[in-house]
Amino acid sequence: MSRVWAMPQLWALLILAPAYMYVGQAQRMVTIQDGPLYRVKGFHVAITCSVSGFKGKAEQDFGFSAYRATRPEQEIQIISTEGAGFTYAAFSKRVRGKDIWIERLSGSSVVFHINNALLEDTAEIECHTPNTDGAYFGTYNAKTSLHVVEDNLNAIYSGPSSVPLFEGDTLQLECQASSQTLHHTHLSVTWLLHGNGEAEPRPVIGLDRDLTVRPGAGYEERYNSRQVLIEKVEETRYQLRMAKLQQGDQGRIFCRVQEWIQDPDRSWVNVAERDAQAADVAVKAVDIAADSFAARIDVAKADLQEGEAVEVRCSVQTQKLPELFFTVAWFKGEQELVRLGPRGRLTVASAYERREREGELRAAKTTEKDYLLTLRPVSAEDQGAYQCRVWLEQRSPSGVFSQGQSEQSQPQQVTITPKVSGLRVSMVPSLSVTEGAPLTLSCNVSGPHGELSVAWRHRTDSQGSSFSDVVSLSREGVMELDPQFSQRPALRTFRLADGTVVLEMGEAGVADAGVYECTVSEWSRDSGGEVKTTFSPSQECSVQVTTLDELVKVALRSRSVNVEVNKEIRLLCDVRAPKVPLSVTWLYLQTPSSKPQTVVSLLHTGDVIWGRERDGYQLSTIVTAEHTQYALAVTKASLRNSGLYKCEVGAYLGQTQRANKPSYPLGVQVRKPASTLSVTPSPPQRSVVNSDIQVSCTVAKATSNSSRFNVTWHVGGRVVAGSDRDGVVMLHDAGKRTGMSTIPGPTFQLALRQTGASDSGVYMCQVQEWLQDPSGEWYSLPSQNATVDVTISEKPAPVKGSPDVTIPVCVVVMVILAGALVFLAVMLRKATKSQKVNKNSLWAKSNPANQAERFFNHEETKAEAAM
Repeated sequence: MSRVWAMPQLWALLILAPAYMYVGQAQRMVTIQDGPLYRVKGFHVAITCSVSGFKGKAEQDFGFSAYRATRPEQEIQIISTEGAGFTYAAFSKRVRGKDIWIERLSGSSVVFHINNALLEDTAEIECHTPNTDGAYFGTYNAKTSLHVVEDNLNAIYSGPSSVPLFEGDTLQLECQASSQTLHHTHLSVTWLLHGNGEAEPRPVIGLDRDLTVRPGAGYEERYNSRQVLIEKVEETRYQLRMAKLQQGDQGRIFCRVQEWIQDPDRSWVNVAERDAQAADVAVKAVDIAADSFAARIDVAKADLQEGEAVEVRCSVQTQKLPELFFTVAWFKGEQELVRLGPRGRLTVASAYERREREGELRAAKTTEKDYLLTLRPVSAEDQGAYQCRVWLEQRSPSGVFSQGQSEQSQPQQVTITPKVSGLRVSMVPSLSVTEGAPLTLSCNVSGPHGELSVAWRHRTDSQGSSFSDVVSLSREGVMELDPQFSQRPALRTFRLADGTVVLEMGEAGVADAGVYECTVSEWSRDSGGEVKTTFSPSQECSVQVTTLDELVKVALRSRSVNVEVNKEIRLLCDVRAPKVPLSVTWLYLQTPSSKPQTVVSLLHTGDVIWGRERDGYQLSTIVTAEHTQYALAVTKASLRNSGLYKCEVGAYLGQTQRANKPSYPLGVQVRKPASTLSVTPSPPQRSVVNSDIQVSCTVAKATSNSSRFNVTWHVGGRVVAGSDRDGVVMLHDAGKRTGMSTIPGPTFQLALRQTGASDSGVYMCQVQEWLQDPSGEWYSLPSQNATVDVTISEKPAPVKGSPDVTIPVCVVVMVILAGALVFLAVMLRKATKSQKVNKNSLWAKSNPANQAERFFNHEETKAEAAM
């Protein structure tokens, strides 16, 4: 399946296409639900996506992909309406299991669903549509940000699991609902009844996220008459109260807590839901004779803590309730606490008179059949077995009451335990921070009842060592640092408006790793006015400090490790590291065993220090979101640039180096260019003895216009003459019968004087080419050879038709004598002009190219002497 999403290609098509193609044409537009979207782990995620302004088929295809923060440039394809082949392996199992699916709302609109969100689903979610328009015009994809957070929703029911009641009784249940999420959310609480034999639970009454009360179907009238109520009594406590219970009210009653968050489009979304434990409520029918009654006792909560309230309800069950009068008394053990007469007069035992005056004891008739005793707050002395006794009061015509028969309820045991605070403390169990980054710990506090103080402690390992104090915050808000941290900059602790306690430690160091303990103490005053700690819960968080040395990653790479002289070398030192000051040093090694030489250092302060001779090195930096590349380049490479290169990266905190990471060495080879040298020889030479001949070779083609050459003439395995690349001639013939010169071409000439038969042979001209690299160093290229055949005969070949000539002996003798005279004349001339001769010799040595000319001058001198 092909997709074209590259924007540069899309814009290129738009630019190249004729303008008239888009006149009146609708522009495709893909839209996705605005983000960021915050959802809870384990719960449902739904993201809408639609397309408009398209051509082609009415039912468009949609695909969804993820771009995670760890590798934002990598697309991970999740699901598509076009088929299963779209899905990558990371999501294939969940797609096959229908945990991830697409719901089509219309041909141009779909909903992307995740049934059970995972933390790793946090990503940029992209919705895209394939092109069906014939040409690219518009946008074909859109993205939104999805964040999946931990589930911190709590729903707790702490009452009895079984609640037996009679018709007409009052039911009171309590549920605690809270969430520790860091995001702004609202909670809704609904009480539901799952009746016996019913398929689904039905709502009784609920409190919406905006604190609006909503009675369930069938409970509206009872809500309006205040028989069914829901009340938020504290920050996290929600009570259900149902008066005049009916047979249809029995079943499993529980509270359901839902967490809501508002999306950027202002809509509210249910992101988490939790049901508390249910209470099994049984409602029995009242079966009492017409002329009798029964007394029942009910304690809303029998297991109490000091400071809470106990409510002891006495109920009278009878068929003629509106016509009768009763006196009700409450007992604890054998002791009567209070009595409520038929006219509502209250009689309190002497031991409870003070509590009645101070409002701690109250007794009242709440309904036609219910009488309620309340003790608040309770203490350990209030523990015991409670009973109520009911007397039927007979009223005379004069209005005087007289007691008749009585009924006593079964005892109800009430247990009072020492006060347990509602204070709760929570922290994330573990945290990872980079060395040098700020270390921030949050201690979430909920349900406090009094003044609070906070203490932070630290130990260096997860077990074994003891905690040491770090910083504390008194109940008055005064911060106190432990002496060992008194010089630590940017260390503080404080409380936020929502009660969260924060510890900040500035730049984290390796020594800051370990376990941190947050202890929150609740304070209260006793009856004597003394302030004391009542509850001090603690939580721990394990902190890992990842060192810069672990995080700094260095890699050296290049696409130009084997280059020709004068070409560019470019080395890239790729560095992945936190946002801290870095230094980069480039090192050069001629061989693996040689001592490294510093090429250049880019200090963390921004200064640049060159070490090795610069040799045309250039330094540049490329910074991206993921990494930084430091480039070392040589625009024109020379042979001396061959060798091993490394880059070393240092990471700093302040002015202190905390990490030093070298790269692996990378070998660079600078090679000579391929030679294109071509040499051509002169034609073969034929001559006779005592003659002068000249052979030559010419450079037909050179590798470079700036090439130089050294030339050597060989014959019969011996060197005759040569010249170096600077043109300095070297003659090797002891008889000084050779000369060498260079003429433009360049052509290299070898002159042979007074040749003999032994001078015959194959003369080889060996030419070696020299070039100069950018550093000024000369280097040679492979030599090229050319050969010239030379043949020297003893006498000239006879000319056809000429007579045979014989030289007389006298002529030979005369020639010998003439030669002797010439020799004597030459020696005499040398003696008289030795200074001139010495000067000429020096000139010939300093300019070997003129040796051949000196040779000819010598011959001319002999000729003059002969004359």
